[in-house]
Amino acid sequence: MEIMNIKNKSEYIRRMAIYGYMLQLDLDALQKPLKLMGNISNNINQIATRVNSTGNFYKEDLEELQGSCRQLKNDIVPVILELSKKGV
Repeated sequence: MEIMNIKNKSEYIRRMAIYGYMLQLDLDALQKPLKLMGNISNNINQIATRVNSTGNFYKEDLEELQGSCRQLKNDIVPVILELSKKGV
């Protein structure tokens, strides 16, 4: 119960009755991909703002986004595979 941050037996029973199970996940491996996703979304917003104001879209912007998306895929696929092995 301590690992799940549950303070007493009543809370444990209540959660089990409602959810049927509890998971304690270590999501440290997702920190880098989540940060990269935030960077990608910021870049998209900046590009959209510029395109809306100037009408210009640059090939370099697209290439940078594609590279970031590839990096995100490379970072997140191993995490997904590991989670699928554990049956999560």
